[in-house]
Amino acid sequence: MIEIEVDNRAVLDALNRLLRETENLSPAMRQIGETLMLHTEEAFELEGPGWPELAPSTRKDRDKLGFTGKMLERTGALKRSIFTEYGRDFALIASSMPEGKGYAALHQFGGEAGRGRSVMIPPRPFLPITDTGELSDAAERDILDILNEHLRRALD
Repeated sequence: MIEIEVDNRAVLDALNRLLRETENLSPAMRQIGETLMLHTEEAFELEGPGWPELAPSTRKDRDKLGFTGKMLERTGALKRSIFTEYGRDFALIASSMPEGKGYAALHQFGGEAGRGRSVMIPPRPFLPITDTGELSDAAERDILDILNEHLRRALD
């Protein structure tokens, strides 16, 4: 076996910078959290993509209350409940609404609601994830761009 050892200062310096930069990914994770929040805010603003129309009975109830705003924003509680957190090696987006009520999950994934679970609520995903827990294509692209930029800066 032939072993060759290269002592190239520029390559070693670049590797050491890369190691230092990837030990604490907090700056990249902060950006990722912000990006997840932007995608979520966009979903509320655009009502989708692909959110089904409100049921006629829901529209009628909203009219009675005089509410003419966007879907999922009658009280604003759901939208206000969305938050992000990040650390050295994670970024997350979630709702602070109590899980027991299942309100956020019900609207994200759809499901049965109402008395006797007689009403089927269609999914209106506001978080940039699919029903199988994968990132949306747009969120994935944006996150990969953030990570690539972070690595580029580490090597420059």
